[in-house]
Amino acid sequence: MGAIDFDLERRLVPDLVGILASWSEFSEKHDIPTWIAHGTLLGWFWNQRILPWDTDLDFQVPVQSLATLTALNLTRSSDGRYVLEVNPHAAYRMRQENNTIDARWIDMRTGLFLDITALSNTYSIRAKDTPKHASSKISCKNGHQSSHYEISPLVLTRLEGVKVWRPARPLTLLKREYEEISMQSRFWNYRGEQFVFDEEEMRWKCYMVNVPADDSAEELRIAKESWCKEK
Repeated sequence: MGAIDFDLERRLVPDLVGILASWSEFSEKHDIPTWIAHGTLLGWFWNQRILPWDTDLDFQVPVQSLATLTALNLTRSSDGRYVLEVNPHAAYRMRQENNTIDARWIDMRTGLFLDITALSNTYSIRAKDTPKHASSKISCKNGHQSSHYEISPLVLTRLEGVKVWRPARPLTLLKREYEEISMQSRFWNYRGEQFVFDEEEMRWKCYMVNVPADDSAEELRIAKESWCKEK
């Protein structure tokens, strides 16, 4: 895969904020409980903003909301720009490697979207993981597990200035999914591009572009030290 134009990716953030704001309005209007998850939750942790390298948004809903989403399938936002598209297999709750997204809130102008996954007792197709052997854990169909204790009660917060809900124990969820270093290290490597978190400006900055995949750890260490000295 070639180098990514991060100037272009950063220009996606305003469109993602539009998706975020419209989904917040739509879900509130239709009384759909929904909260930030995965990379979107990680962006919230750092500075309540979307990660600059993100190209989509991640939200979760309780499985009970799938009936509401299905009834609203292909419903557009009030301005007609965004549309809800529900996976016809959303009600199928067996764990899968593919086809794991239950619905999407899509910007029809740009093609960007917000992924929606439902949490439920989700079982593997292996015989030993039938409902008879279900645990107290809940998960989406790609196996990201959590518990009611970690999700509820939801807490009202803001992301990019937009009101959203977050899980009750975000640090526990992030540590399990991305490991503790994701909440400690100010340096992030995304597809060969190096980012650093500027604690003064409270934002991520791209400080090394087009890094060859085989660059040594020593070269990256020197680059990081150089950036810090410039600060």
